[in-house]
Amino acid sequence: PARVGRVAAMTPMARTTPWAAAGNECSRRALASGSWEAWVPLMQLLAGRTPARVDADFAGPAEVNDWIAARTAWWREQGFSPVDWDYQSRAYDAHDVGGTPGFDGDTAAALGSIRARTLVAAPTLDLYNSAAAARWAAERIPGARFVGLDTDWGHQSAGAADAASAARLDAEIATLLAG
Repeated sequence: PARVGRVAAMTPMARTTPWAAAGNECSRRALASGSWEAWVPLMQLLAGRTPARVDADFAGPAEVNDWIAARTAWWREQGFSPVDWDYQSRAYDAHDVGGTPGFDGDTAAALGSIRARTLVAAPTLDLYNSAAAARWAAERIPGARFVGLDTDWGHQSAGAADAASAARLDAEIATLLAG
């Protein structure tokens, strides 16, 4: 807790929620049974965006299907290994800051030990990492500031596709660093 002066965390979870673990298991099963063809629509579209964002981005089912086909081809071309995702998602499932030595699995106590000035930001709706989990963590970190990003980009918020949220997050981080 004394080694870090400031922390900015975007869509964090102090411990992986059962919902996120369920998504990870579904994604691993999708890769095991259908490779990228099943994984892309699940993780890149349904878990990564909100229903409102999908409705805004596509005029109808044909456009959705075309996007899925193009995105799947792109993933295949990158040469990513499904084994890599398997290991990443299993590590994600096991995440719990309460497992830090000295906390005996007490996630709230681990968060309560943080002394860094902390900014926690999350989109109002994230179908992969719930905003409630981010807020829960922020409420347990002494003096932490929670910022809800009003966006329909969900888990993909504050990235290249969501310039408004990225700018808001940049401003919030600048304030954190300046203070």
